[in-house]
Amino acid sequence: MCTHTVDIPLNAIVEVVLVDEVQSPNLSHPFHLHGYTFNVVGIGRSPDQNVKKINLKHALDLDRRGLLHRQFNLPPAKDTIAVPNNGYVIFRFRADNPGWWLFHCHFLFHIVIGMSLIIHVGTQGDLPPVPKSFPKCGDHLPPITQYHGHW
Repeated sequence: MCTHTVDIPLNAIVEVVLVDEVQSPNLSHPFHLHGYTFNVVGIGRSPDQNVKKINLKHALDLDRRGLLHRQFNLPPAKDTIAVPNNGYVIFRFRADNPGWWLFHCHFLFHIVIGMSLIIHVGTQGDLPPVPKSFPKCGDHLPPITQYHGHW
């Protein structure tokens, strides 16, 4: 299984909409983004009472109609957010930390089955230089020494 990668330009404003299409009773997926904190600007369930189970198509349609509310006044900063059962989360962040960052559900089984992706921010030229003392493959292992007559 390959991990999906999303390329994002350095300093872009990124908005992510997560939708719970699994809809298992009493299960909220905790999603975590490495390398960043993000601002939660929206969270909830479908405002359309005729829809019993939300999906991405429905959420995008609600958003186009202006029905997914966003709160920009002091939105909470997080690095992990639980997507409500049969609901959605909207968060934003400025992509100002170049590199390769894991975004995943915190349930190990869900990571294993592919509920994760890599957010690639910037280009190789945006990364700081690697320090000369930075460990390289194999040279970071501690020396094996004798301690009080034991290995």
